[in-house]
Amino acid sequence: KNREMWDCIVCHQPGSKILAYDGQPYPTRPVKNHDIPELHKAADSECGPCHAQSYTREHARSGRTDSSGNAITCKTCHEHSDTKILNAISSKNTNCASCHNVDATGTAHAEFHEVSYGAKCVECHGSNMLSETQYHAANGCDTCHESSNSQVTEAILRQKDSCFDCHSQPHGVQMVSYRADIPLYSGFSWGIPQEATVWASEGWLPENLNSQAGKVLFSSRTQVDFDTVYNYYINEMNTAGWILKEKIVDADKFKLHYTKDRRSCVIWLYSGTSPGSSDGQYSGVRMTIAYH
Repeated sequence: KNREMWDCIVCHQPGSKILAYDGQPYPTRPVKNHDIPELHKAADSECGPCHAQSYTREHARSGRTDSSGNAITCKTCHEHSDTKILNAISSKNTNCASCHNVDATGTAHAEFHEVSYGAKCVECHGSNMLSETQYHAANGCDTCHESSNSQVTEAILRQKDSCFDCHSQPHGVQMVSYRADIPLYSGFSWGIPQEATVWASEGWLPENLNSQAGKVLFSSRTQVDFDTVYNYYINEMNTAGWILKEKIVDADKFKLHYTKDRRSCVIWLYSGTSPGSSDGQYSGVRMTIAYH
């Protein structure tokens, strides 16, 4: 019972010498009555570079669940209520798109490739990397997903959603962007995001944010109500889907560490010189946010 579904093929496939009991005191019946690998082989070649060709292997990947959060078993498909899936099974249609939705361009995973930039950029480039007209649409998934450029691989790993995370100087213009799901308290003036690696030697920067995908944003120093700012971030980050992993709260400073999927975000409010400090040299407080 602890084996994955695709392990069925170990016994149930042509050439198997495994025998089962069939009313005799010893096993006599061959169990090679189903060619499971062939029956569950995907017809799509374009999905193969990333996905297993066998459905019983692909659907059984560690952590894979159905839309209700339940582990996927044979019954997930074969006893499904969706007629689209049942029709695909009865007609032996093993094309991935027979069950999984694709967009108008015939491309899957479009929802993961929506990007954010100015309206003027959209006029020429569109708003999705898969259909981006100047470059990406004419090249395959491998161009990015098997790239040797660490800036590209880090952007994919940390689920970046801005073109400028890979293309920082389009048309010779330096561009920066900020993640929309990280709130900025309006009581401060904010600078522009900086590369986290600039602060690599500082003791306050978490190691997992010390990469090309990491950014750091500083605020101005001003007088604010501590509790108001603290509660703002507790509430707004929760609303944005972030999970609070650690919090350190003192009289004049706090540190909040959040995660979301494969991303991290650390928020400091402090009165001292650097994040996490309170040396009494300054009037007011400032904030620093390090994030993917």
